Amino acid sequence: MLSVYNKTLWQKLYHRYNKKTALKENLFVNTYIYVSLVVREMRIAIGGTFDPLHDGHKKLLKQAYELCEGGKLVIGVTSDKMARANKDRVVRSYNNRADTIRQYMYNEYGVNVRTMELNDRYGITLEADIDYIVISPETYDVALTINELRKERGKKPIKIVKVAHAKAADGQIISSTRIKAGEIDEHGALVAHL
Repeated sequence: MLSVYNKTLWQKLYHRYNKKTALKENLFVNTYIYVSLVVREMRIAIGGTFDPLHDGHKKLLKQAYELCEGGKLVIGVTSDKMARANKDRVVRSYNNRADTIRQYMYNEYGVNVRTMELNDRYGITLEADIDYIVISPETYDVALTINELRKERGKKPIKIVKVAHAKAADGQIISSTRIKAGEIDEHGALVAHL
């Protein structure tokens, strides 16, 4: 028997119907061919301090969710030690930040995501089988380094998805530093000082 995997057709049917219906439809389309369907989940990585969670972070998380297509989304959250290194501001605890991310993803997209503690810039990306890494422009060089290190270890490169910064009302980027300094809120609105 001939085994065929029509990925494009399968994905369209899978997203339009449930898995069982998609299987029936694909078999109907390929009446004279035995079709072997293999569904592989996408694996997406994203990381950050996420304190406070703002619209720039949410833009990254949305992109990661859209790439995931029901696969595995791993969100690395910096450890307390890493988050507080070289910071002139107070950072909430790892548990608090990770809980906020998980709650946001559940409330916004109805998904339960896995968070993991990051003790360095790379997390699991050097060893794990990951399809995409979603980054902001300032972490692009880190993503390139990750792929160089993966190559040295005989791992395939991760596709890098760079997401543009979210802009505040004044046209500058939304950042945790600006929020903590009282310049803007988490949505980028300017904070009025009396």
